[in-house]
Amino acid sequence: MNKIITVLVAFSLTILMLFVFVGKRKTQFVDSTNNVAPMPWVPEDVPEDPIVKQNTPVAQQDEKYNRYLASTVKIKNHGIGSGTMIYYDPETREVYVSSCGHLWNGIKNYAELKQSPEYCQITVFYADRKLLITPKKYTARVLFRQFQWGQDVSLLKFTADFEPQTFPIAPINYDIKLETTYHSIGCDNSSDPAHYGVEVIGIEQDMLTTRYNSPRPGRSGGGLLTSDGYYIGICVASSDRTGQGRGRGYFTQLAAIHKVYAQNGFAGLLSLSPKRFR
Repeated sequence: MNKIITVLVAFSLTILMLFVFVGKRKTQFVDSTNNVAPMPWVPEDVPEDPIVKQNTPVAQQDEKYNRYLASTVKIKNHGIGSGTMIYYDPETREVYVSSCGHLWNGIKNYAELKQSPEYCQITVFYADRKLLITPKKYTARVLFRQFQWGQDVSLLKFTADFEPQTFPIAPINYDIKLETTYHSIGCDNSSDPAHYGVEVIGIEQDMLTTRYNSPRPGRSGGGLLTSDGYYIGICVASSDRTGQGRGRGYFTQLAAIHKVYAQNGFAGLLSLSPKRFR
């Protein structure tokens, strides 16, 4: 009898530990007040929920937004996220793509990934600021990735056969004005890039916070862009758990982007000027 009780107790403790572990895994990205939802990855080829689609803002994909849309790529890892092309080297034809870190788990710096490379797939929808009939796919190398609240950042690199539209990272002292509309771009629900106007309302829980058209699944890693050609934030979370875009948006802010890039030896990508297209 004692033996049976011992076995049952051990089994119960094992189950309890599993629940605790799973609970931690599910909540590791949610902030301490537990009111900000992580942006989940979007599996490919999963139909949109018609109810959610009906209540979400209409995606802006008109030609007048091509400058912003053309800088955006879809990233496929275990699921789908977004990224922004921030720099193009015409000599090597290498394109650098900035995204969030939570498309991966944990932290791996440049030195680690140089020793043990990781790769993912990039989908490009525009070339020469024109929508491609058939999107192009490229293999991208992960240069560093950091999955941490307030410092959710990654950097990728791929070789292109076109000259991309880029939005360089803004200087750390760039004047981001409150109650001003900026350009949020990403691949909602694994679709083509879409533009949404969002209004910056401040810094909250170490994140740049916006209102209107809050992020939806698939826009994780998408850029927050300015009209004068700079990249000022990375889409990472929303306070709206329904996916309807009605809550606040949360973006990794410039200070954190500069810090993580510099720590990984990419400070040279922090002092570039926007390229003016014809």
